[in-house]
Amino acid sequence: MEKCIKVKLTVPEQPSHGGIPGYVKESYWRSAKGTAILCRYSDRHGEIIIEANNLLPLGVYTAWFVTDTGPYPAASRGATYTSDGFDPNRVIVNKNGQLQYYIAHLNFDPFKGVPIDSTVHKIKSIVLAFHTDGTTHGTIPGPHVEHLTGMVNV
Repeated sequence: MEKCIKVKLTVPEQPSHGGIPGYVKESYWRSAKGTAILCRYSDRHGEIIIEANNLLPLGVYTAWFVTDTGPYPAASRGATYTSDGFDPNRVIVNKNGQLQYYIAHLNFDPFKGVPIDSTVHKIKSIVLAFHTDGTTHGTIPGPHVEHLTGMVNV
């Protein structure tokens, strides 16, 4: 049975991991906003869709589920992560700072949580992270600042 929730993504009051990059105006950084839609299609299938604007033009961003045990890429389990800027949870931001949409088909029920090893970990929030070093880092966030976050209540 299909069920979807909408999650409002906003800029955190206190920037994480070193704060707002020095070359970015704070007013522009704080103007970012977005929406995530998290869907459950069955016990083994789901989807996440993200749209956002006022991000850093052509910036390298990744999407994450924050679970009760830490961050996990917002993508299917078993995907290949190469840590070279082309990981499955990378989102593409255009020259105008817009993320038209990011869609990841999930091979698990996101309302139950992310299956890691033999345990299912509840998703507490969704994070859109900006990578200050211009690349992705596989299954770990690497150098980043949490630009947009939203709480998941399922």
